[in-house]
Amino acid sequence: MTTAKSKILFYIGVILMISTVVLGEFIQDSVETLGLKGYMEAGPEENKFFMLFFAFGFPLGIGLVMVASIMSGLGSKTTIRWFLATAFTGVFLTLLIHVVLGTSHSPVYFGVGGVIIMALIIAYAWYWSAYRAGLDDKLRRASDFQAMGYLCFALAAWNLCGVGSIPGMAMYPEKMLTLEPRFFAVAQLKAVMAFFVLGWLFTVIGVKQFITASKTVNHEQ
Repeated sequence: MTTAKSKILFYIGVILMISTVVLGEFIQDSVETLGLKGYMEAGPEENKFFMLFFAFGFPLGIGLVMVASIMSGLGSKTTIRWFLATAFTGVFLTLLIHVVLGTSHSPVYFGVGGVIIMALIIAYAWYWSAYRAGLDDKLRRASDFQAMGYLCFALAAWNLCGVGSIPGMAMYPEKMLTLEPRFFAVAQLKAVMAFFVLGWLFTVIGVKQFITASKTVNHEQ
């Protein structure tokens, strides 16, 4: 972080993210016992605030961290505005989805979304191949780590499909009770978490290596 303003935004974002995780541990038992509506309607008014903060605090924190990083990295005002817009859209996306698309199960929505993700993964692999071929050897290694991160994210997306639809059936509670696939859904979610951790790990390693390699390449030039 190179400016005071970017540092302040960055630390506020980090505090929001950590606070949301801590709050989740604090309210978890009550929400599991009473359910979402029951928790918000029972007890003090603070419960509604806690639930809203839990829903929006983490994505808002991530947004602030990213905006702070853009500001620190000599980002233009247009770029900063785009990141701010994306951050706030992410914060309110859950509410927008509820209003625009409703809360009932929609196989078509998930099916179309899955096909779009598949097409984008194929497009990324195609363009990345050409991009990678033109890189310096040191930069190519950094790009490879980032690509491994994206591969893990793609695998996480695929395993999430297995949790919600067949064979995990998490979106069909009546079938979960009858067919008892809970063991598979839990195992799939564990795989998803592992892929997310690996994805972010490879992404961070790739960015760090890109910084080191860029300095070396620029020095040699």
